[in-house]
Amino acid sequence: MTFLQALENVSDNVIKDAKTNLRNKNHIATGSLRDSLNYTMKQNKNGVTIAFGGNDYSEWVDQGRKPGKGIPVDILKNWLKLKRLDTSLSYVINKKIREKGIDPTYFYTNALNENIPAYDDAVDAYFDEIEAEFDIIFS
Repeated sequence: MTFLQALENVSDNVIKDAKTNLRNKNHIATGSLRDSLNYTMKQNKNGVTIAFGGNDYSEWVDQGRKPGKGIPVDILKNWLKLKRLDTSLSYVINKKIREKGIDPTYFYTNALNENIPAYDDAVDAYFDEIEAEFDIIFS
């Protein structure tokens, strides 16, 4: 397995764990957030960059929302419809969101943190492989 393949395997596990975290926290209404979770990996002269993402509100679900600002009413009404709740509740709910904010779920953050040791292992294995090659060359 190459170094990049090892990083891809760990990144795939991050996505899988993030999806599991959403399911376990009962944060799936339509599945669009779950289905949007992804990562991109780019290799350049300075190393490898892995960027995780999702749809435009994935950050708010993960990190929560501080008090002071509500959410767009249309989005809230659509969510209420999906939950089969009365859309007239949108004003009251949005007022509460402006006052109290929304608690973070850390579904993505926790998935990343849980997989950091696996990234470390992949990097260590890569350097062990390089070191072994140098041992052969200089022996």
